[in-house]
Amino acid sequence: MEENVDNKVKFTEREVDLNGYLGLEARYTDNHRLHGNSLVLRQSSDEARITEGFTKEENFVVQRSRLLYIENSLIVGQIGGEHRWDFLGNLETNWLWTRANAGRKAPNERSFRFDQIPNGGGDFFLSRRAGNNEINFSDLNDDDESFRFDVKLPLEFHQNFQLALQSGFINRTKSRDSEIRRFTFSPRGPDARRQDVLGLGSLEKILVPEFIGPNGFQLRESTQATDNSTATQDLFSYYGQGDLNLFEKVRITGGLRVEDNDQQVKTFELFNPDRSPAIAKLVKKDVLPSVAAIWTISDKQQLRASYAKTVSRPDFREFSSAPFIDPETDRITIGNPDLQQVDITHYDVRWEYYFSPNESMSIGGFWKTLKNPIELILLPGAAGVLTLQNAQTADVYGIEVELMKHLDFIHPRLRHVFVSTNYTLSLIHISEPTRPY
Repeated sequence: MEENVDNKVKFTEREVDLNGYLGLEARYTDNHRLHGNSLVLRQSSDEARITEGFTKEENFVVQRSRLLYIENSLIVGQIGGEHRWDFLGNLETNWLWTRANAGRKAPNERSFRFDQIPNGGGDFFLSRRAGNNEINFSDLNDDDESFRFDVKLPLEFHQNFQLALQSGFINRTKSRDSEIRRFTFSPRGPDARRQDVLGLGSLEKILVPEFIGPNGFQLRESTQATDNSTATQDLFSYYGQGDLNLFEKVRITGGLRVEDNDQQVKTFELFNPDRSPAIAKLVKKDVLPSVAAIWTISDKQQLRASYAKTVSRPDFREFSSAPFIDPETDRITIGNPDLQQVDITHYDVRWEYYFSPNESMSIGGFWKTLKNPIELILLPGAAGVLTLQNAQTADVYGIEVELMKHLDFIHPRLRHVFVSTNYTLSLIHISEPTRPY
């Protein structure tokens, strides 16, 4: 991915946050606990941003402006229980029901572009390119509901041989509705091509009644065929796990998790309801083993090792062909309906030494292999639009050193002063994805 060069960014942002939390708990003896909580988050932000610079595809300065007001909201409710049944051999059962709703509204988002064209005397002129003068209205709504149940049975055959068996499942359903409407003042008449009009310096001077009409700019809807979509995901997971302790020296935990995923995104044309929607599907069942071991070498040191398989799935917006603004790059990104999930294998080993209960150092190594890792790709053209593509494989490996130590060994008066540091060295090798162009 090639980045724009020599960009200067000026922005002003105002933000208002409103948060609320309520938690309730009830107990019946020491063996039974019921709990519930609710969380409300609301965030409103108002941003004005001007980005000025040039790209390698253009030899003149480009000035992009964006006015954006966003309302984000999150409402979460949970009800759960924790129970221990003495008459069943101290069997433990836990359950949790969760319901969440998230929303994002961006009314009246405005983006426009001015170009400092050659031989223009250093002035900026409103760009007449398609997509460079837009007013957008977007509304996104997510619903997420899940139920989880876990059961654990401790078994003690001998004081030096303890085993705990655990199993459970989680059933999760997610849905999303995304709507976008786009409008643009399209240059249609001779006034919209006059350099003295385009060079007035601001939209407030250009888009005035004098230049709006048959001889100038006309307000047109420019909603794209991929701007509206619905999405669903049904994920059912179940697992079995064993936790074995031997002679208080060795602990081995291993298990198997099965994930049955059915994910679907439908992208449809708002003004062509008779046309069949574009459907992207990701339906797959995965068997994911894991095992971890801890060897307590002494009272002060132990050795850990683990192996696990996990998956990472594209989210709804990455799986749809609709464009979106990536919050990390702040650039237009187009999803890819052909994305595959990422299969990850983890190998980890770590040695730990404890100077005291709250002082330690550790040295570890890790290696991760990824199949179908998802990468950002820069599409050709001057707009700097990104998309997502699966690479073939990737390897991530490295070492990590961590230290937490009080300084009382230097002087007793430094017993409340400590040093905490972490150093990680990682190397990444990625095979090139198949280019979509």
